[in-house]
Amino acid sequence: FMPVSPVLPGDVTSATNAINAIPNNSSVLVVVDYDASLAGEMEAVGAPVLNQVILAHRPKLTLLATSPESAGLIERLLLNTGITKPGEENGFAYTAGDQYFNLGYLPGGSAGILGFITQPQGVIPSVTVQRFAEYSAVILLTDHAESGRAWMEQLDVAKQSDPNLATQSVILVTSAQPGPMLQPYVSSGQAAGMVNGLADAARFEFVNAIPETNRIARGYWDAFGIGI
Repeated sequence: FMPVSPVLPGDVTSATNAINAIPNNSSVLVVVDYDASLAGEMEAVGAPVLNQVILAHRPKLTLLATSPESAGLIERLLLNTGITKPGEENGFAYTAGDQYFNLGYLPGGSAGILGFITQPQGVIPSVTVQRFAEYSAVILLTDHAESGRAWMEQLDVAKQSDPNLATQSVILVTSAQPGPMLQPYVSSGQAAGMVNGLADAARFEFVNAIPETNRIARGYWDAFGIGI
């Protein structure tokens, strides 16, 4: 087996602290933006973060895609991370329209993002919040540095005009490649923390005592070790 260090990098520790600060039973926005070719890695990296959020707080999840391809991966993400699996299958038994809401694809790039942040129901009428500030946290799952940059920049603009957004945490969950490009947003405090790639995800699972049956990243990390 590949060794897993019990010491978390600073960005991952910050992400853990941000998760711990999420209020119980609140609403959390999960932005899904990655290609099908990296779905396996992104599910493995995202699983421990989403699992920890649910284990700690049982929030209502709103899922939103910012590319047509990633919109088709939302339900797969929910299933493979155990969120919609029945409890007897070591899942969380979340159901659509109750514990989670799949909003599908948000078109328009940066303009669409800004519109959704400014007036969620005006852009997507089926959204369950009236103001973006009602989301206690935003979890951005991305394998694109440009997509991450667009969300961070539009959120920063919105926070300058809406003080209610000041306490909203943004947690970045990335594949290995765009992590270094997005890390400055964590250093500047615009993002509350980041989990970058399988190595971070495997440490996150270990430190936060994610159940063995849900440790996708550890399984991928060991397979990577065998390959090496």
